[in-house]
Amino acid sequence: KEAVAIIARAIQDTQDSVSVGIDAVKYISVEDSECLMKISCTDNCSNENSLSNTGRFIIEFYLKRGQLSFVPEFNEIIDPRFVNELAHQRQEKK
Repeated sequence: KEAVAIIARAIQDTQDSVSVGIDAVKYISVEDSECLMKISCTDNCSNENSLSNTGRFIIEFYLKRGQLSFVPEFNEIIDPRFVNELAHQRQEKK
């Protein structure tokens, strides 16, 4: 509660609004994170929500608004090494 009050004061918002925002955060597993980092997912996951797929929509949005002048390479923006290494370490422990 104290943290929510501090954040609310800092951003000049209500504590209720800050609490709602915090409660809306979805925490995902390492396995889901690994899947979302892949350009094409396999078996256990759908790539419809992958960062690559979502990134295409975001890039298109910024292109239309004139905030991007070219389509960047997705693999130059997102680096999955950290998530992949973490997933690998977890697999080794099993």
